[in-house]
Amino acid sequence: MRIVIKKLAYIPFLICMGGCIGNKECKELPQDAVSYMVSSILQTKEISFPSYYIVKDMSGKTCRVDSIFAKPCLVFRFSELNCENCIKSSIEMIRESKIRNHIIGLASYNNMRMLHLAQKKYDISFPVYYVPMNDSDILSAQHEKHGNPYLFLLDRDLKSNCFFSPSLQYPEFFKEYLEQTFVMLEEKRRDEIDTFCEKNKDLGTVVKGRKYEIEFVYTNTTDDLLVINDVKTSCGCLISQWRKEPLPPGKTSNLMVEFTPESLGYTSKTIVVSHNQSNIPIRLKIKANVVDGMDD
Repeated sequence: MRIVIKKLAYIPFLICMGGCIGNKECKELPQDAVSYMVSSILQTKEISFPSYYIVKDMSGKTCRVDSIFAKPCLVFRFSELNCENCIKSSIEMIRESKIRNHIIGLASYNNMRMLHLAQKKYDISFPVYYVPMNDSDILSAQHEKHGNPYLFLLDRDLKSNCFFSPSLQYPEFFKEYLEQTFVMLEEKRRDEIDTFCEKNKDLGTVVKGRKYEIEFVYTNTTDDLLVINDVKTSCGCLISQWRKEPLPPGKTSNLMVEFTPESLGYTSKTIVVSHNQSNIPIRLKIKANVVDGMDD
């Protein structure tokens, strides 16, 4: 994956050089264009979303982001403050690309009514979620202040990278970005085998110091024997037990996790399951609100 990202960083440079070589009258790119390419493509720093962050769907229903981004996707971020032609052009190119079915929008408008009008105006077909204008702190501050729509890849662990700001002057860069990110998402989704029926467990309110048993059911959806090689947890408050023998195709088993919450407040724990059918481990999550125990 690192190789693909590194390649992506050089896309504008290669396209530009190819165009100049083929055109003897090609003039030197202005400095602002060079700056644009560098700032748009090379911003691959990861940003982690808090799983409990709340947005609204187009019906006004509140949703936690960890329930929306169940699979890796490309996020299109736009707002009422952005250039309208930039939003329109970006959406039109997304509509014509292969990645159109892997897009989720995060939009900020003064209210839901304005977002509905924008959805109709731009003929947006992909899912869009509402982020209040004054509540975008979890997003990239560097890209937010530029006042233009931008995109980034987001995996199911809510980590984002490969930020890109489309430009009306360089549509070929955006087209190439969409093609490359489509390949990256296809590879990522193909490697993630859907073996577990449920990857996220929300326990609601639990008591500090009390033991809880959580069952994760999984099925071998491959044509070969499935072997869980290792299970790692994010803290000592989790103890896991699983089937050590190979699981035949089509058969079901379970992974048992004993959870003893140690600290008060909202908590999110991760279980990383490594198996023989993919180089990419499966990540399970346990969430809970931990309170003080009361006398029985």
